[in-house]
Amino acid sequence: MKISTWLKSGVIDENIKDTLKTTLDTLCSACPLKSNKKSLLKSLRDVLNKNQEFRKKTKANIKVHSWLNSIFEPAKFNKKRYVGQYSDTRSEAPPVQEFFFSANEQGAFVETFYALIEVKLYTFLYNNADIIPFKTVEAFAKRQRPKIKPDFENADTLCLINFVIENIEIFTKKSAFNNENPLELLKEYKKNVRNKMAHGVASENGRWTDIELQNVSLLSCKIVKSLGGNYEDIYMERKKLKKEIARRFMNEEVPPKRKFQEIAMSTESEIAVTEVEVKAGVLVT
Repeated sequence: MKISTWLKSGVIDENIKDTLKTTLDTLCSACPLKSNKKSLLKSLRDVLNKNQEFRKKTKANIKVHSWLNSIFEPAKFNKKRYVGQYSDTRSEAPPVQEFFFSANEQGAFVETFYALIEVKLYTFLYNNADIIPFKTVEAFAKRQRPKIKPDFENADTLCLINFVIENIEIFTKKSAFNNENPLELLKEYKKNVRNKMAHGVASENGRWTDIELQNVSLLSCKIVKSLGGNYEDIYMERKKLKKEIARRFMNEEVPPKRKFQEIAMSTESEIAVTEVEVKAGVLVT
């Protein structure tokens, strides 16, 4: 039986007292599910807020609901603030997703960050090998399908992520991380990057929106920062991505690359023009 079902069975009428506190105490004592006051209060509020018919069914329900409203009164912000300075109306709804890159371009960006994360994770484990028991690595390697070598020579990014997550205490006890414990970051990376790469459904525009690409780059940088070591390469890749998104957003074209011969001819022409201008007295030295 759920708490909500029990609350709807008429127990509010049977146990209502003079105040919300005493009513909760009585309900808590009578509850066969042995729920604490916090969960009981939450369930009571949910039942009365979501079910209007039940809320108005008895005087006891109406009374308890009024008590709850006095406690959980929502915040009220000044609606006039910023009026005239900013407008919250728009002529049309913004697109839910933006795809400035082709599917191949999206994949290339994500693969770049993913490959860098693999290098950083392996480097982190290599640099901290002295605090990792060999038996721990060996046992982990045997459980993998397909199996990997105990020296992690053929361990992919997913294996490296799983190993760090599984054995996070080894590294936290020895303060191996740079200020921040990356456990939640690694879990998020595994779910939103690796799993999406492997199993995500791609639309006709691709798999990664521009916002998602930026999230991949930001998450990658946060993980690398936490692992320590060299971070310049991954930060540079993030900078490239941001610059390219901004350029495409502004509909700017990529400046064409000039060939070496064109540059040489341009330089020779400039020198010749300068010599003519000097002889004609145009330039004063």
